[in-house]
Amino acid sequence: MPGPTDRILHHARVVKTLVDAGLIAPTRPDRLARAGRSLVRWGTTSAGAIAVAAARAPHQPAVIDELGTLSYGELNRRANALASSLATHGIRPGDGVALMCRNHRGFMDATVAC
Repeated sequence: MPGPTDRILHHARVVKTLVDAGLIAPTRPDRLARAGRSLVRWGTTSAGAIAVAAARAPHQPAVIDELGTLSYGELNRRANALASSLATHGIRPGDGVALMCRNHRGFMDATVAC
C-alpha cells in the first residue's frame, strides 16, 4: 500500500506532466481556482484533465475532426451532459461501459463522460 511519500511523489509527477503539457501556467485567479476544484473533484483522470483545461482555457481547441473544432469548454459541457444522461439510464461509477466508435469527438465525449 502506498505511503504518504509515494502519494506526494505521484502528485508531484502529475503536476509536472500538467505543467509540461501547458495545462498549468500563469492564469487568472478565478480560472485557477476553478481548475483546482476540478482537479480535486476528478483527480488525474481524463475527466479531470478536460475539466482543468476547460477552467483555464475554455475557448482553446480540444478536438479537431471532420465536423470542425470543439473547445475545451464545449467538450467539458458535452461530456457532462452525456454523463448525466448515462446516470439517468442507471450507469453508476464502477460500471463497465463499452465504446464502439471512430476516433473523433464522440469518442472523446464518451471517454470523458465515463
